[in-house]
Amino acid sequence: MDIDRLIEEVIAREGGYSDHPADRGGPTNMGITQAVARAHGYAGAMQALPRAVAEKIYRRLYWDRPGYGFVAERSWPIAAELFDTAVNMGPGVATGFLQRALNALNRNQQDYPDLKVDRLLGARTLAALTAFRALRGPSGDQVLLKAIEALQGERYIALAESRPANEAFLYGWLANRIGWEARMGEAEEAKADPWTRRARPAFLYVMYALLLWSVPMGLVAGIDPALAAAIIAGMRAYFEALPEPLYALFGTGYIGYTAARAWGKAKGAER
Repeated sequence: MDIDRLIEEVIAREGGYSDHPADRGGPTNMGITQAVARAHGYAGAMQALPRAVAEKIYRRLYWDRPGYGFVAERSWPIAAELFDTAVNMGPGVATGFLQRALNALNRNQQDYPDLKVDRLLGARTLAALTAFRALRGPSGDQVLLKAIEALQGERYIALAESRPANEAFLYGWLANRIGWEARMGEAEEAKADPWTRRARPAFLYVMYALLLWSVPMGLVAGIDPALAAAIIAGMRAYFEALPEPLYALFGTGYIGYTAARAWGKAKGAER
């Protein structure tokens, strides 16, 4: 996954042109408000906003300018979450969430010093993130993501409570923004590995089928023992005819695949 893929996914979720009366942003297209478009040099009608312009704005305003590429060098899931939160709430809010979460997770500064929540991504914030991941490993990303999303969810509720008109958007915010990174990761895994991810279940299904085969065979044996004996003899002859190296190859391949998947999960490369 890369920033282009993130931008593509955000645009798909934001949809096309809208001008909701409860939206303070006014006319919006692909998630880009008219004010943001004007600030970045687009003077045309919002209905006609080119996709290429929207993509450039997303990259410049919500990735390059806040420096989330530096976060991606340390943790891609955290960088992706910050990008999505920045799109919806602004980069300052997103970076502030990261700083607050890191402060709350440093065990009273035993792991690294508290950060000033200045909502700017600087060397100290990056150093704290590096220290957190060095201590917690890749699995710590999921905890940090939960902390950031907890702050995000609380802010959505507060926005709805402070301005009733925002209740028109609350359901969509919670449905589309909270947990989106995990859902996207699952979709990427399914897209990238459509066959091998089914290898272990398929293997188990074969074993189950062989075990369950004993039920109809028992019925056949009760009705026609000679027929059952003939079927068993035929199956035995078939399996005995398979060369032993083929069994070894299948077993070694399955064990190797399972070990590789387990290692990938331990390293945080797979889910």
